[in-house]
Amino acid sequence: MMQMVSENPKLRIKNHLRKFDRYRKNKMSNIANLMLSSVGNHRYSQSSLIAADEVKEILIVRSNDRVGNTVFLIPFIRQVQHHYPNANITLLLNKRWQQDVFANMGIETFEFANLSFSSLSQCVKSVRSLRKRVFDLCLSPSVSAQSSVLCSLMSARNKISYTSRYDNAFTHTFPVHKVYSHAALCNLSLLPQLHSSELLVNSWNSHQISISEEECRQGFEAKTALVADDSLCLTFFRGARGDKKLTDVEWLNILRQFERAHHQPITWIEIMGPEIEAPLCRNIQTYRSKSLRELACFLRHTDGFISCDTGPLHLADAAGASCIGLYTHTDPAVYGLLGERCFHVTDLDNIDAATILQALESAKVLPQAA
Repeated sequence: MMQMVSENPKLRIKNHLRKFDRYRKNKMSNIANLMLSSVGNHRYSQSSLIAADEVKEILIVRSNDRVGNTVFLIPFIRQVQHHYPNANITLLLNKRWQQDVFANMGIETFEFANLSFSSLSQCVKSVRSLRKRVFDLCLSPSVSAQSSVLCSLMSARNKISYTSRYDNAFTHTFPVHKVYSHAALCNLSLLPQLHSSELLVNSWNSHQISISEEECRQGFEAKTALVADDSLCLTFFRGARGDKKLTDVEWLNILRQFERAHHQPITWIEIMGPEIEAPLCRNIQTYRSKSLRELACFLRHTDGFISCDTGPLHLADAAGASCIGLYTHTDPAVYGLLGERCFHVTDLDNIDAATILQALESAKVLPQAA
């Protein structure tokens, strides 16, 4: 019988702080918009769009450092690579850890903005270094204030983004065409508008990270170290932001629904995050890793991963894992899973666990390399 462990009381305070931070950023947008007119770097800008075959250096700017939003950038990067196969790509992210998501994808250079008051000197140093380079294209698939300000400071012939309140940061802006509703795919309409082309508007290449054979082997070994037999191995992660977070009682109910629907005992492994101090149950195995890639490769080899709509869920999806996403406050059409072996649950009290388990059982043999 599962014995519940009390949840971390610090999470409620952190969720309130996150809400205040969103309010602060919204109020600062007017200030950022005024800055763009005075600090913009237009020295190398040109009004005409560069022909695709003349583009040799590309800077992609994405200042958000949440795990889910970082993973959602993958389809856009693959589209850029397809559209400009001979160009060198520099990716400007916010934090250094984000680089791991894009390893083995053929990106030449990574830079990091370090946008925070505590890292102000690092931010200034990064911007100064990048300003010395002249890019053919500076692309911002996001219309955030931070990304717009960073683009305005860069040296580039064309600065491209979607039309927004921050148009002064760019040489060319284009309307958002929602060919796809999903947050990871909605920015794929930007590049075709540059060249009046339908290229890749109605199709997308891949949302998956690039996993090496060695990483895949290590993930398999980490899984078999915890589960040596052939039992069904399901993992779950309780971390989530704000209203998406479930109570421990709700999590116990979810696990029990799967246990009642399965003909044999399930081996459960809880994925421990930095905000989770103790496991849900005292008699359950746990897995913790500080490396996103290690976590992704581990989850790839488990039989199923259950999580609310949060970063690790989308990381697991991008790693090719079988995922069960719990959507109580977000829309699966916008933030859903893109993999073939994935399921969306919107009613926590009536999960079709039998159907999900049958599908997971039939897909127990996972590929050994990406």
